[in-house]
Amino acid sequence: MPERSRASRAWCSLQAIALLALIACGGRASVGTSIGSSAGASSGVSSGAIADAGTGTRVGSSGFADAGDGSALVDAGSTPGFCSPAGWCWAAPVPQGDDLEAVWGSGPNDVWAVGNGNILHWNGIAWSRNQSGTNVRFFAVWGSGPADVWAFGWGLPVGTSLYGLGGVGAVTNVALHWDGSSWSAPMNLSAGVTSAWGSGPNDVWAVGGGILHWDGTTWSTVEDSDTLYASTNNTTVGLNAVWGSGPNDVWAVGQGENDNTGAILHWDGTSWSIVMTNAGSLLSALWGSGPKDVWAVGYSGNPLHWDGATWSVVSGATGGFAGVWGSGPSDVWAVDAWTGAVLHWNGTAWSTAMNGTSNFFVLQAVWGSGASDVWAVGTCGTILHLDENGWSVAGGGTPVPTRSPGENPLGWGGGVWGSGPEDVWVVGGASLSMPVPTAIQHWNGSAWSSIATGTSALLNAVWGSAPNDVWAVGGGSAQGPSDGNFGPGVILHWDGSLWSSATWSPPAGDSTVFQGVWGSGADDVWAVGTATLSAASQTTILHWDGIAWTSVDSGSTAGLSGVWGSGPSDVWVVGGQGPALTHWNGTTWSSFPSPNVRGLSGIWGDGPNDIWAVGEQFQGASNIVHWDGTAWTNSPTDAGVSFVNVWGSGPSDVWAVGSGGTVLHWNGTAWSSSFSGTLEDLYGVWGSGPGDIWTVGTEGAILHH
Repeated sequence: MPERSRASRAWCSLQAIALLALIACGGRASVGTSIGSSAGASSGVSSGAIADAGTGTRVGSSGFADAGDGSALVDAGSTPGFCSPAGWCWAAPVPQGDDLEAVWGSGPNDVWAVGNGNILHWNGIAWSRNQSGTNVRFFAVWGSGPADVWAFGWGLPVGTSLYGLGGVGAVTNVALHWDGSSWSAPMNLSAGVTSAWGSGPNDVWAVGGGILHWDGTTWSTVEDSDTLYASTNNTTVGLNAVWGSGPNDVWAVGQGENDNTGAILHWDGTSWSIVMTNAGSLLSALWGSGPKDVWAVGYSGNPLHWDGATWSVVSGATGGFAGVWGSGPSDVWAVDAWTGAVLHWNGTAWSTAMNGTSNFFVLQAVWGSGASDVWAVGTCGTILHLDENGWSVAGGGTPVPTRSPGENPLGWGGGVWGSGPEDVWVVGGASLSMPVPTAIQHWNGSAWSSIATGTSALLNAVWGSAPNDVWAVGGGSAQGPSDGNFGPGVILHWDGSLWSSATWSPPAGDSTVFQGVWGSGADDVWAVGTATLSAASQTTILHWDGIAWTSVDSGSTAGLSGVWGSGPSDVWVVGGQGPALTHWNGTTWSSFPSPNVRGLSGIWGDGPNDIWAVGEQFQGASNIVHWDGTAWTNSPTDAGVSFVNVWGSGPSDVWAVGSGGTVLHWNGTAWSSSFSGTLEDLYGVWGSGPGDIWTVGTEGAILHH
């Protein structure tokens, strides 16, 4: 079965921390006593041109309707979400829900925010989505002016997931350049980049799994990962930020001697040198107002300050800081990657300007053009803005910590189903960063609303026979116990007025997580899942006859993930490896081998002789199989990724969704890619017809086509 456990997938997780570490692992960044381009440098001086700004074909800024055609503009009073070229539009959060990792601008009317497949631009009136023409997870953005901007990230193969659902192909480290009208084609770099800064267009530094430099013509490697690690006496493991006051005064910070210490490096115009490798925290961000006023913050502990002579700890601001920026020595902001809090330095002391403990997001970066124009960005598409009236959520103007209209408080969307276009349900759950009771989302044709369930369990699937007869199933929680005991599975029922818990009799001492639910009518409903503690059989199948839920023995031992049927005497269940397909003919169960060795997770059909099942990829081959009434056969695709669910409106209109925002469409003859515009993993798909399709996934993503 695909790795679909929501318990291990934290909502709006602090992936920046893990990803920075992963980038650094591509190269153990560290710096020796004297490293760089000076005489006596221990390694790696300008080891060749990596990319040329003039190379590659420029990609125009159309596609995700941008500021040029106006259709992607989302102002403070509007609610539409950004749409992909294939017609998938964000329904929640709005205007989009992919993580944002960095923010920078040349002024109040020219601000860039980058992140999970996104380049967003603020023109002083509205945010627009700017099409880069790439599938890149961006981590850094910096420029010398409106017509000279750099964005750095990972070039991801289409469908690749950073969250555990698999995918194939190499990840490349890339840079893109904006010349004022379009983004360049990706330039391959020798190391992953987490931060960039420059003194001008011909002097730009980029750090991460090494140290790179741009001289106006080419990117060169000053230190690659291995030489950097060796030249710092094996003390610096990764670099996370760079900033300088001029070409001869540049600082870089990152991870020091171990996971709990920070490293500080300095460039004097000739060489890089070690200043410190045992700071009390892994350092994540850096900013200064001048050569004698520099701040470094980290994921734990208090900020560090440079006064021109020494680095010292400044107490009063303990947190997990991911970003720092200021307009001057007495106006400095730091954002917390653990809680979403915003702290302020007034020249004398740190204070909390916004308590983020009740917010449903975390913050990754901060930048401003002045004291009353500051931006902070973070997970789930969060954009906050500070003006003369204080902090607010950009795109809604709602005072913090209230979330902006249309945002989905689900940690992830696990399943979606509706009785029609004006009655759609989305289920999911909370997460490690938001351990609150689960709310089920409902769409009435014009707006989303949250409906309490009375449980904090994760919900994985939803199905109903009518608007007043809807079932939701799940189990476990985001805080998943170490012993694997998630407790009894959860079954909820909607009677048209409220959600209530249904009773069933779980095996004594066992733990169950339900993954799928389907029925042919109000008195014929099936729920399937996994018995997580069972040594003999993990199969869990329950049946509802209109009066009670009873356990059913199918003879299978694999955990189950999906169920669908054409009627009471034709029901299929799919799940883990082995006999991954089991059939109920109204009297007995029979097993069918899958054409693939990996498990299956989702199933849907147009009739008894036209059924699709999808699951986990294996060795670069997607797992999509088809039943024609006689046998299950492979259905080849070019997308070597894992798929989680499948749905269709008919034999020539079938949709499969899965890792990395991958969406495929079957037209009756072949599968083709439908660009979703997100890199979030997609778990559920359903529609009322060909022109009304919903898909849901991680980070509370809800997309509509």
